[in-house]
Amino acid sequence: MPLRTWVLVVLLAGCSGSNGLKDAGVDAAADSGIDAHIDAAVDAGRDGGRDAGRDAGPVDPEWVGLPGILDGCQIDRAVAPETLARLEWASCGEGCQRLVPDPRWRWGPAPRSGGHSEGRTILSIIANERSDLAGPTASLLFDIERGVPVFAMRYHDDGDGEVCFVNRVAFGQGHVAFPVVMVDFDRSYEETWVFHGSIDEPEELAEPVLRFGDEDLPGLGNVLQLSFASATTAAFQVQPLGEMWIVEGGVLARRANRGSAAPGSPQGPQLVGRHLMWMEWEAKVRLAHATFDTETAVFLDVPDADTLFATDGDDLAWLQGYGWDDDAMTYARTEVWTAPYTPEPATLAPRRVRADYPLLSRRGMVGGGRWVAIDGENALGLVDLSDGRVTRIELPADMFFSDPPTWVTASEIGIAGRYREGGRFVDSFFRLTLPSAGG
Repeated sequence: MPLRTWVLVVLLAGCSGSNGLKDAGVDAAADSGIDAHIDAAVDAGRDGGRDAGRDAGPVDPEWVGLPGILDGCQIDRAVAPETLARLEWASCGEGCQRLVPDPRWRWGPAPRSGGHSEGRTILSIIANERSDLAGPTASLLFDIERGVPVFAMRYHDDGDGEVCFVNRVAFGQGHVAFPVVMVDFDRSYEETWVFHGSIDEPEELAEPVLRFGDEDLPGLGNVLQLSFASATTAAFQVQPLGEMWIVEGGVLARRANRGSAAPGSPQGPQLVGRHLMWMEWEAKVRLAHATFDTETAVFLDVPDADTLFATDGDDLAWLQGYGWDDDAMTYARTEVWTAPYTPEPATLAPRRVRADYPLLSRRGMVGGGRWVAIDGENALGLVDLSDGRVTRIELPADMFFSDPPTWVTASEIGIAGRYREGGRFVDSFFRLTLPSAGG
């Protein structure tokens, strides 16, 4: 099997568990992840100077190699990432903007990376230089307001027995978290390094907070697949092992493991501060949770229903699906529920928003008082959590959504997609303006 194919297979193995077709593809993270961060503390004078220099020609981002990595791998961090690119947007209709292709980079948004937290919005891009598509792959983390990268890493391997990459980069509470994965197939050896630090303190991301050597990892091919970050905590979904790993202060706690109170396959995790929640997929789907200090426990188990959740740390919302049909791959009936976010099941105050709701996507997102999910190739369905009202946002016929939203705020949805141009599809990203919820 070619090495690149192996990486894809490993990352597609995220849906272990005994729920058959029901969970097929729920969290099957496709791409070989990516991203990172650095230097948001660039003053206006330095930024303006670099922009002027870029107009005259390329500016050196000052790539610095990561020391101590596997032989055959090249992994670098940019000291001056803001020189690498600038985001530009074009109208795609009323209330819609799409990302414009870059003349230097062939790029696309990194699935399930970046996001919005505490007033700051981060877009994660995976890119190769157009002049050298076989060269290193760059992971660029853009501050949406500034329009320039605030962190960048690039990675490359010699293609002769090694695979090296920076996997999904999470953003939350001004911090990022991501793993660097390095595999030597000839020796059946692998290492994974965990990074976690402030997006405004680049020195915190110059070195990993935790290194897993070959003897520390649970068998070749188990990947820290999805990442989650807060100011205190980094968390990772590990597949196909089917565990959640929580890292604080450079120390690991393994959750959702065999023998725990919720040993089924963890899907759709979300981290709020130190509190990690996920859906446990088994014969039925229930909500589980844990922290670095507390063991895995069941958060919500609804009799006769699967519970599919999302939260933004303000609102907790979930679908209760009754009567799963394997042939139709949907539920006979789906309800929408919400509650103010709480880390304690005992204080959960559930309120039903809708008694019957057509299931759009099993993976929704919550933000700005709404539940948002893809509804067909080029439409989004929005449920207002205050009154249950359902609205739709539809793109033009030649534009398509390819992932769940990266962020949902009270005023905007950011979501990856594609558009057709000249007979081909172009990977892009859309920003959709929203009216006020409840308005």
